Amino acid sequence: MERRKKRILINGRFSSHHFAIRNVIFNITKHLSLDGGYDVYVVLNKDSEIEEFKSLDVRIVTNPCKADSAAMNHLYTMFVFPFILMKYKIDLVIYPQICIYLFNPCRSILYMHDLIEYYVDSQNWKKMLFRKLAYPYVCKLADGIVAVSENTKKDIISILKVRPDKVYVNYDGADDRLAPVSDTVARAYVEKKFGIDQYVFYIGYLTHPQKNLIYLIDEFERFHTTHSDYSLVFAGPKGKHAEQILTRAARLGSNFHYLGKVDYEDLQYLYSACEVFCFPSLYEGFGMPVLEAMACGAPVITSNRSSLPEILPDAEWLIDPEKTYDLSVRLSDIVGCSRTEISKKNIDYAKNFSWRKHGERLKTIIKQYI
Repeated sequence: MERRKKRILINGRFSSHHFAIRNVIFNITKHLSLDGGYDVYVVLNKDSEIEEFKSLDVRIVTNPCKADSAAMNHLYTMFVFPFILMKYKIDLVIYPQICIYLFNPCRSILYMHDLIEYYVDSQNWKKMLFRKLAYPYVCKLADGIVAVSENTKKDIISILKVRPDKVYVNYDGADDRLAPVSDTVARAYVEKKFGIDQYVFYIGYLTHPQKNLIYLIDEFERFHTTHSDYSLVFAGPKGKHAEQILTRAARLGSNFHYLGKVDYEDLQYLYSACEVFCFPSLYEGFGMPVLEAMACGAPVITSNRSSLPEILPDAEWLIDPEKTYDLSVRLSDIVGCSRTEISKKNIDYAKNFSWRKHGERLKTIIKQYI
């Protein structure tokens, strides 16, 4: 009698709430299904998400609860999801984002992306309190925890008091759609589509204080006094205090451009054409934009905080994100360096982070439990 394969289910219920989480869900689902070693299931909410997963050798479980609020997702996970796991005789469930559950009828692996609530003040105190109460509880219930950086692992152990032997570091990977584009082609594309030439680039949520964008604007102003032909370009969705950030940036006049959300095709060119990618965040669990920029060959300046030094190995371009003049001086330094040399170094180092490697590491972790 042929022995049945072990069954793994990925809870994709939260995929529509955050693009980065959806990317994680898609890639771990893809790489777990590649070699046929497991029967892989994924729970999804929307038809648009289901279409993306149809190319994978996985079983898609459609969510019977159509409500898609965060609260409904948590209630579903607590009271309905355990019965889904029993119905399909799942051996191990993966939660790609923290969510509240009461029990699991199988083994479980929980992804922890960051503990930002413990470092950066939140304007939504109810959400912050909820997470501070929930995190220790769900970490205790999980059989294994995947941290996306050594820094996040350290935080999980020291802040949430989790046993070190159940926390595994598994770095995220850059999206396969992002690759270097030649300077000439990239610059021509960006100039034609956005009307921008010679720019310092940032992409991510427009939020304050975590992303530290007021500091970036002020430091760019100082840099701009001696480099007046440069522009500052922001892309990404608006978050808390976005209007305050944009009002501050308006002081730059025509030397500031806000592009809003951009798709991956545009992003590849924007990374490749920028003179410098700046990411002065006060705290990150991983720092995906830094890795993406490096994968496209952009020179990068980022913070010396949290996980970011794990991604950018060149200490010369790590700054103190609260020190006046530190970023503006480094900007002047980096635009005077050989872009070709920095670009090659960043592209080579970014190859250490891939979803293929993430998938291989995840399979090794899974073998500890099933």
